[in-house]
Amino acid sequence: MNAGFRSMLQRYSTTNGIRFVVDEAHYILDQENFCKSWAYLRNLKELFPSSPILLLTATCRQIDLQEITSRLEINYQQASLIRNISFEDNQIVYEVQKKKENKAQFLNEIINIYNEIETGKCIIYCPSVKGCENLIIELQTKISKEIIAMYHGELFAKQKSAVLFDWKSEKIRIMIATNAFGMGVNVPDVCIVIHTGFPMSIIQESGRADCDGLPAKAFIMYSRKDIRTIMGIYSNGQPSIDANEEGGEKESIERTKYLSEAKHKIREVLFYCSSIYQCRKKAIVDYFAWPENLASRECNICDNCLCRASDNPVWVDIRADVKKMLEIIKAITSERQQIIRNNVIDVFHQFQAKEIKNKFREMPVYLEKFSRKLKTKEDAFLLLDDLVLRDLVKEDIILTKSPTA
Repeated sequence: MNAGFRSMLQRYSTTNGIRFVVDEAHYILDQENFCKSWAYLRNLKELFPSSPILLLTATCRQIDLQEITSRLEINYQQASLIRNISFEDNQIVYEVQKKKENKAQFLNEIINIYNEIETGKCIIYCPSVKGCENLIIELQTKISKEIIAMYHGELFAKQKSAVLFDWKSEKIRIMIATNAFGMGVNVPDVCIVIHTGFPMSIIQESGRADCDGLPAKAFIMYSRKDIRTIMGIYSNGQPSIDANEEGGEKESIERTKYLSEAKHKIREVLFYCSSIYQCRKKAIVDYFAWPENLASRECNICDNCLCRASDNPVWVDIRADVKKMLEIIKAITSERQQIIRNNVIDVFHQFQAKEIKNKFREMPVYLEKFSRKLKTKEDAFLLLDDLVLRDLVKEDIILTKSPTA
């Protein structure tokens, strides 16, 4: 807030009073490290201590409100938030699938999804600008260039305006974008939203397909390899700050807290994508629910609900598997300073590959017989993810620089 604008608001406040409304208030948490100007909202209470602040958002957990009020220096007990949880009643069908490793197969999968609609628009979200640039080049060899456009934060203002004009005037049918394609982009005929990586704002982004209240689809294509890309975006490519440097201690603490929250959020999304029978929509609604909210219901039309109905799964007691995995982690970490999650799964399943036997053959926890209930690697990984989310296991996401010539 520049000095002139601040002075004008203070004069107006003195004579007429002033109130503030913050729309999309969740961005105070999600975007502070991408859009620095959001951080200046914390000055409002200092400059206008008696002015009320109205926060508006559809995606705010109770714990999020506590963090938002702390950042804005608002007394939490005096805070009021208007929440809109209409996304529970949307007509979006959620589907998650593992991303194809082969680029041609991955591209064909996107084209096949797009071909499901005869009319309407499609938004394809990519985690990075580079991902957008690569995908639009590849898609333009398969689909008419005239109906495809790209939108991200590095475009000039005039470019953004031109793209949005074409999008809203029906010229563009496929928009390839980063999460910068957000506020002010809604049109009533988006039928499909595709995420080509972990969706860190799944409600806002998939919700672009529900503006007209008609049935729509939201697809997520994910890979564990996306973790590095997403974590790189959150860290902004910056190395950790030495706490011994001038001003480094405070910034290091704040950065560590922010990155820790980002890692936890990534794990939550990974667990959501990896789940097999949990209703996709119910999982989202429950995540944002407050204690006073009514119990959510299963949608019965997402991929997991259909899979559950087809497989007719039964409950199995896996407490012995949980205990075994915790024993394995304790045993391996007592001998090695750092391990990777594959080490845990290799020992849990007692895989007999030569390199695995050579690495763990002296460990009793690897040699002793164990009748596990979780038969597949996918199930074992899902258990490990769950233990991490429950804080029973500590896991870190470490970014290392790629070697350069």
